[in-house]
Amino acid sequence: MNIAIVTSYSFVDSNACTERMRAYCNALCANHEVTTSAPDNNPLLGATNISVGYKPDISSLFSRSITEIRYLLKCLRIIRAHDFDYLVSSCPSLFLMLMPLFTKKKVVLDVRDLSWEY
Repeated sequence: MNIAIVTSYSFVDSNACTERMRAYCNALCANHEVTTSAPDNNPLLGATNISVGYKPDISSLFSRSITEIRYLLKCLRIIRAHDFDYLVSSCPSLFLMLMPLFTKKKVVLDVRDLSWEY
């Protein structure tokens, strides 16, 4: 099975959210082909990474919204260009929750970290 993990977390960080994404990826890589779509180009062991080049702009709510919408659109282009069976979308980005509306793939939403902090 071919699985895509889309996140706005950088795998370079070492916070709880990033560690959970690493755990997802490690567990899935044992039996499936996994591709991560993340802001940086730091591939996880056993997974292919597609760097999206995203840096959140937290100067204002409006500019952060625009930045995250652009990230969503970049991720959707990647998802549509590949043949994934499942898509795991991880938040804190509110806009990544819109993924199921724009793809016919089977989507798993991880919303445990849903928040916007300023």
